[in-house]
Amino acid sequence: MFCGTRTATDFVTNYLQRAGIEAQAIHGGLKQQSRMNVLEGFHKGKIHTLVATDVAARGLDIKNVSHIFNFDVPKTPEEYTHRIGRTARIGKEGVAITLITRNDHEIFRKIVEWNKGIEKYKL
Repeated sequence: MFCGTRTATDFVTNYLQRAGIEAQAIHGGLKQQSRMNVLEGFHKGKIHTLVATDVAARGLDIKNVSHIFNFDVPKTPEEYTHRIGRTARIGKEGVAITLITRNDHEIFRKIVEWNKGIEKYKL
């Protein structure tokens, strides 16, 4: 799950944990060793839900992600593409779900326009 800020990431993580979901946060406010521990737990299946800022949208080797949830709409179409690119890797299928509020319509419309014609993204 992607959030737009560290505060939102921590909030969503705490909410999911209180609901009994095995979730951990990863963002730039954590020390490198903490981020590595979270990723290791995720790779080993000890953590089933990773809640992250865009620090996890690029450059991390995270395999077998079936779903991406955007709690906050990313600020640019490129960020959206990097986020949803965490799923459906190496020919596999995946699902990306974006939660949209009234304030998100303009940016999400830009994301849809930017991605028009790209059939692999089902918006």
